[in-house]
Amino acid sequence: MSMEDKSTRTDFIRGDAGVDAGRTDPGGMEVMVFSVGLIKKVIVAIKTLVIIVMAKYLYLLMAVIGLIDFINKILSMTNILSGFIGKAVNVTFVTLLIAGSMVWSTGGAKAQVAGSIINPGFEDQATGTDKKVAAGWLPYEQGYKRVKAAHTGAWGITLQSDRSNPGTAGAYQRIDLQQGEIKPVQITGYIKGDRIVNQAGGWFGASLYAEIYLQDGSVVYWNSVPNFGTFGWRWIGFNTGTLAAVNQPIDHIFLVPILGDARGQAWFDDIAVKEHEPGVGVVTIMFDDGELSTYEEALPAMEKQGWQGSTAVITEMVDEDGFMGWEQLQALQRKGWEVVSHGITHEDLTTLSVNKVKQELNNSKRQLERKGLVVNHFALPFGAYNAEIMALGTKSYKSVRAYEQGSNPVGILPWEVKVHGVTTATDSATIADWVNEAKNKGQWIVIVYHKIAEMGDDAYFTTPSDLEEMLQTISDSGIEVVTYNQGWEKFGAL
Repeated sequence: MSMEDKSTRTDFIRGDAGVDAGRTDPGGMEVMVFSVGLIKKVIVAIKTLVIIVMAKYLYLLMAVIGLIDFINKILSMTNILSGFIGKAVNVTFVTLLIAGSMVWSTGGAKAQVAGSIINPGFEDQATGTDKKVAAGWLPYEQGYKRVKAAHTGAWGITLQSDRSNPGTAGAYQRIDLQQGEIKPVQITGYIKGDRIVNQAGGWFGASLYAEIYLQDGSVVYWNSVPNFGTFGWRWIGFNTGTLAAVNQPIDHIFLVPILGDARGQAWFDDIAVKEHEPGVGVVTIMFDDGELSTYEEALPAMEKQGWQGSTAVITEMVDEDGFMGWEQLQALQRKGWEVVSHGITHEDLTTLSVNKVKQELNNSKRQLERKGLVVNHFALPFGAYNAEIMALGTKSYKSVRAYEQGSNPVGILPWEVKVHGVTTATDSATIADWVNEAKNKGQWIVIVYHKIAEMGDDAYFTTPSDLEEMLQTISDSGIEVVTYNQGWEKFGAL
């Protein structure tokens, strides 16, 4: 999907996991970098032609039609041109016009301040139009309507696709950043939906879609986790700092609240774009599943370094053979460790009913809290999720952690926290690379271990000697070690 014609795009890398059952490593899926260098000469020629055409008709048009009609004529001319030379020209021409046309449509507001967003809550009507058009927002494909259905205030927008012929509808706006250095950008909004169903081959559902233009002209395409079904207002979005392909400063972003290749109706409101300064790198050391080895092997190794860790606990397994008991968990907390919920049964939540998901999320928290444990975060079994699970989880927890691999920038959202999972293939050199990346980028990394033992029945175990060597590597780097909640307080979205 692009400001270009998506039907001509054959090199878009996209995986099924990001649609209904949660995403896998975004470094390998759902990111596509498209270089526009090859068409720069064509674009220059087109720009020249457009300027000449505009100059010839400017005086006559201004004399006989109103300002808004003038803009519409120009956009119509763009569409005619694009019929001869392709939709890519239309994108370029709209890019040239968008700053000016947005200023006109808001009744004389000044050009955008870098990173600002015009009319984020859709409260302002575009001058010279009916009330269905929001100032600052242009229609995308099938377009949108401004309506009195809002998360806050009085107005929002609605997108609706023809049920007999599902397509794409949206509104878009260009956000100029012109970054001098790489900075994470948090893109969020509120959405509600009615009977949204994905079309075969679609990947957007109802989401926030962005085309992120980097300094060299390459483009990264990304969208937030797709939303389906019928649901009330929920918070959605993503942080560009989680995307490995955003590896240079951002020039500008086309932001699109979208209902893409899907049937149904979606409402959007309170769109926000926030640029963050890089932080100071920190690391969290976490031990999943509540294994007994966390207490017997990991605790002494961590105490040797003077650090506190975090452990994700499956409540049904507490006091079972090979797992910690309540007294040991309480002892960890007294020593400054943090306990995170890992569910009751460790079942894949995407396979459960909504009621069962609520039980796994809420009852596990209650069970831990009844034993005097402070629980602020949830670790998803198998890292599996969808938008519904994340929306339910963030009602009860500060964050819901999956198992996607990566680091966490300032402004990380509650459903986006990435980890670095340790397996038998991980060595101290790998740990050093992760830590150096966190230090260099000013990010938070969460290193996740499982069983600490000489032998294991899968790839998710680490020997005690390897653990000590890895911890020493972290110590030698000088990076600060924090618990999971401490990391969240430093880097999590506010």
